Amino acid sequence: MRFPSKKTWILLGLSIVVILISVSPLLKDGFPKNHDSELYMVWLSEFDEGIRDGQFLPRWVPNVWVGYGSPLFNFNQPLFFYLAEMFHLIGFSLVLSVKLTLILATCLAYLFMFVLSKQFFGRHAALLASSIYIMMPYHIGLMYERGAFSEYLAMAFAPLLFFVFYRLGQKISYKYFFWGSITVALLLLSHNISTLFYIPAVFLMVVLFSKKILNII
Repeated sequence: MRFPSKKTWILLGLSIVVILISVSPLLKDGFPKNHDSELYMVWLSEFDEGIRDGQFLPRWVPNVWVGYGSPLFNFNQPLFFYLAEMFHLIGFSLVLSVKLTLILATCLAYLFMFVLSKQFFGRHAALLASSIYIMMPYHIGLMYERGAFSEYLAMAFAPLLFFVFYRLGQKISYKYFFWGSITVALLLLSHNISTLFYIPAVFLMVVLFSKKILNII
């Protein structure tokens, strides 16, 4: 049996340290005050009520707007709430469920950026790129200042989108076409507005890096 090398353990340890620094405010009691965090708690509570009523996709939020309700989940992307609801159904509180979902999104963002960066650079550069990605001000601000948790989740899948379509541009493969479709769906369910910005960038990347297209040019 082959065990991971010492360098691998060091890289793993550094990755854990960076992620812990990034999510350290979430490890305290309560929740950091920001623009929309309280709204997400309310929305998750309403989402949970819909799920427990047997709705696979809750649409109507009955207990807001002075009791008039709102069709919030007709247009508000649901993936963050599905993930948080999974933690809540296990037994975690609403606040802790949101925290765990944000920690999961941070880990995914780090992992997918590492995978993407490793396509172009070595492991050490990929480690640096992943650390910069999850610690950059805009990314941190989504979680701790704006409370834009759905957009924060979308940023976790963005590097995966670029990785899959980069590989698809290098070689047409049903496997990468399948995962590309899944990733686009995850982005749309995470934050549909962000997807509108990512798709043109991915298209440009495919044009620039696709071997077949470059040969035609």
